Amino acid sequence: MRHLHRIALNPIQWAATPDGWVDGSLAPDLDTVLASVADAGYRAVHIESGQAAQGAALLARLERHGLAAGPGIAGNNWTDDPAVRRERLDGVRRVGANYAAIGVEVVFLTANMPPDHPRVEHAAVGHLADPHRLADMVDILGETAEALTAEGVRPALHPHVGSWVETEEETRAVLDGVPAGLLGFGPDIGHLAWAGADPVALVAEYRDRVAGVHLKDYRAAVAADSRRERRSYRAAVTAGLWVEPGRGDADLAALDAMLGEDESIWWVVEVDQPDAPTPQESIRRCGEWLAAGRPPLRSGAA
Repeated sequence: MRHLHRIALNPIQWAATPDGWVDGSLAPDLDTVLASVADAGYRAVHIESGQAAQGAALLARLERHGLAAGPGIAGNNWTDDPAVRRERLDGVRRVGANYAAIGVEVVFLTANMPPDHPRVEHAAVGHLADPHRLADMVDILGETAEALTAEGVRPALHPHVGSWVETEEETRAVLDGVPAGLLGFGPDIGHLAWAGADPVALVAEYRDRVAGVHLKDYRAAVAADSRRERRSYRAAVTAGLWVEPGRGDADLAALDAMLGEDESIWWVVEVDQPDAPTPQESIRRCGEWLAAGRPPLRSGAA
């Protein structure tokens, strides 16, 4: 985390809903969002796929705010319909091409999490785990990674609570089942911990594949209570799972000691649900963490 130009903010706070979900329509206009990121001291911002489709127009807006395009995100989900699978891959190719056209290097690849996913209601416990579905997901994410790679971006597996790739076992299955040349690792520290993994140990094991990290701080007690009580995704979030960086239980120092010198890695700071009273205050706190320089941050060419 020592290279300032490789630390992006995902201003997802603006889209957080009171019930623990996200709704992009809640966010103000893009220039207001970008200004909040720049004012907090960040030099790069996470890019949504729809934003990437704006191409040069988006780059011009970023430049006006002194921001660079950080990593993006893409997803795919389980299906047993070959036609749907082909259609989704076509969509992924377009997403990858749009990202490549604006200079995005790393695209976090996730198993999509629609609101009606059974693991949204039964979160972080590997609900309805099935070896056959998992094998399908390895294949689906493998071909998705291949499609993204062909478009010129680096896909990185992004396990996420509420999806079919949620647990440590499922994460390992995908990473071990898809060649490293096609798929890197893009862990979300908070989501791995929420699902009961040791994020630092897992990242250490797959260190050579890490292309980016979602740095998401969390309250370990809330995560443990969530699993024990089998809370829904929304219930865990509204119980106070997420906090701004440096205010929770994530072992940021261990991650920095392991990865901090590697200038190829992207870091994306995220707070899915602000612990602060408002999105603005949450983003300001993310900026305070950045400015505190713990660990010391090094400037570089943007």
